[in-house]
Order: sequence, then C-alpha cells, then structure tokens
Amino acid sequence: VFPGMILHFDLNRKKSIAAVNAAMSNNQEVIVSCQRQADIDEPGMDDLYPEGTIVEIKQVTKLPGNLMRVLVEGKMRASIEGLDICTNKYYTAVVSPYDETKTGLEENEEVAMLRVTMEIVTSYLEHFPRIAKTLQPQIQGSLSLAQMIDRVAANIPIPYEKKQQILAAYDLKERFETINKILLEEIDIAGIREKLAEEIKNKVEKNQRDYILREQLSYIRSELNGDDSLTETERF
Repeated sequence: VFPGMILHFDLNRKKSIAAVNAAMSNNQEVIVSCQRQADIDEPGMDDLYPEGTIVEIKQVTKLPGNLMRVLVEGKMRASIEGLDICTNKYYTAVVSPYDETKTGLEENEEVAMLRVTMEIVTSYLEHFPRIAKTLQPQIQGSLSLAQMIDRVAANIPIPYEKKQQILAAYDLKERFETINKILLEEIDIAGIREKLAEEIKNKVEKNQRDYILREQLSYIRSELNGDDSLTETERF
C-alpha cells in the first residue's frame, strides 16, 4: 500500500481482524506491512519488512467464512521499530512516521525529476496499453514527484519485492532513481519480448505460406498426372 492509494483486501487471521476492530474503536488507523514469505501464519518482526504504510480504515465489511473485507487509504510511510501482542489478541507496533512533505530537493531539481519520470512513464505505457488506460487518468494534472512515483508504483504489474524497494526508499531522490531504474528495465524487457514475438510470428507465417504452396503444387501435380491427354512436356 502506497500513500494516497485506496484499495481493499480481505482478512482471515484472528489477530488481523482483532487489530482492525480495535482501530475502529480508536482513530481508525493501522500500519500495514508486507511479509517476506506469505506462507507464514504467525509472522514475527523478522518475517515482516520494517517499512510499511500507515493507513486509515474507510470501510469494514464482514463476509461469510469469518472473513473481513477492509477498505483503506494510505496516509504516510512509516518504519516499524518493534512489535508487541496486546492481550494476546492482536499486534501493536512502535512506528516512526516519515514526513512526506520534506523532500530535501530544490524546487527546480524536483521539477526536472518529475519531467524525466513522466517521459519514462510515457515510454513505458507505449508498451502496455492496458495499463495506460488505468494509469494515465491518475497521473494527469498537477502532481508532485512523490505523488507521481507512488501512483505509478501502485499500478504497474511488477513483483512485490520491487514495489517494496520503492516503498522503502524514504529519500525522494533515491525513490526517483529506484522507480526509473525499474521502469527502464521493464521497457527493455518489453522491447525484447515484442521483438521475439514478431520473429515468431514471421516464422509461423512463412511456414504457413510454404505449407500452402506445397499443398498447391502437390494438387497441381496430381491434376496434371491424372490427365492422360497431356504430353510429358506439357505436364512439366
């Protein structure tokens, strides 16, 4: 979950559901973090990425099978300093929020980075028209560099480990370098994929043409060989 991102997810762990219920009785905020390995049912501090996002719970829906669907909005990056279990029901965390407004960049430097990012994103979307339909409306208008990066990161289909790298880059310049390095790699891979696809297509079309010609020649030969009125020269 990135700051500014709205999404829903389903919960079935008792600790997670208890944490949401407790938050709804308080300030409706929890911190969400990705597990290093998804198959661990009782994750500890070492099983979680320490960089997460403080989110505000917007809506809670109870589903059949003891499931809970939660709609959240990402507020800010935060680092998890430690975990504790409150009355054996749910985890509490000591967190250090990151002030998203402090960029550490000069105004012109940030504008230049924003333009570079937009150019690379535009090039990336040329290879992925389906993603463009979803992402382009979200990056129109006046956006800060931080907002642009987080919206792009939230919408592109890359492994969660790479998304975690972007989330963990608290320094905005480092985040700028990380997202654009990933995008350029994806553009390069897309170009190679498209070249390979075109080569395969051309080879298949050539094989199909050759097959059709062979069938036509075979048919013509069989027709000619079956006509006894033709001389050998005429058949040739």
